[in-house]
Amino acid sequence: MNPYDQYCPVARAAELLTERWTVLIVRELLRGDRSADTISRCLKGISPAVLSARLNHLRRANLVTESVQPKGAPHYRLTTAGLELRPLIDQLGAWGQRWLPPPRNGDLDAALLITDISNEIDTGTLPQRPVAVQIVLTDTPPPRHWWLVLSAEHVEARDHDPGVPVAVQIASTLSALTNIWLGHTTWLQAVQSSSIQIRGHRDMVRSTISWLGVSRFARVTRASSPLPRV
Repeated sequence: MNPYDQYCPVARAAELLTERWTVLIVRELLRGDRSADTISRCLKGISPAVLSARLNHLRRANLVTESVQPKGAPHYRLTTAGLELRPLIDQLGAWGQRWLPPPRNGDLDAALLITDISNEIDTGTLPQRPVAVQIVLTDTPPPRHWWLVLSAEHVEARDHDPGVPVAVQIASTLSALTNIWLGHTTWLQAVQSSSIQIRGHRDMVRSTISWLGVSRFARVTRASSPLPRV
């Protein structure tokens, strides 16, 4: 982007961060070390060339470091300066939840939603032995079947069968599950309206709903008069 040529720290930070996709790449790296392929799965529409250019830009700015794996693709992680962007990203998300209207169907992204859900699950509430929750998104292009492998050791999201016994199956449209995640409706309301179906033992269903919960942004108080769509 063209520089602002201003001494103001806001302007200088904006020069570094506001080029298209950059903030979203930082958002993904705040989840932890990621390969370029893992990042791109949650950035619908970004090309490999653009992703590579943005990562190189962040690396030159010393916001990101690259590590070569013994096998497989390089992984990227945020430096101390990059990690310090977390409050900024969180506040930007809270502002968007408060002031912007609900997302349109074209804004929805299955991979991003499943990744969001998996990353916000509190492993301290999970059982020691791994269990799987299968999520079937009934109205999306493949992959439609996703699995969350849950245990006190880790949470993992997959788009292929992990070979772990499925304790609960959730069938939903992408919009219905997104609305629950963002707090526009509740799990109970979605089940009662049949916009989502959950199969499994009653106690396990109850536990699964508690484990998955809602986004941290769902708790943001919404403005009484959202901003108009632009």
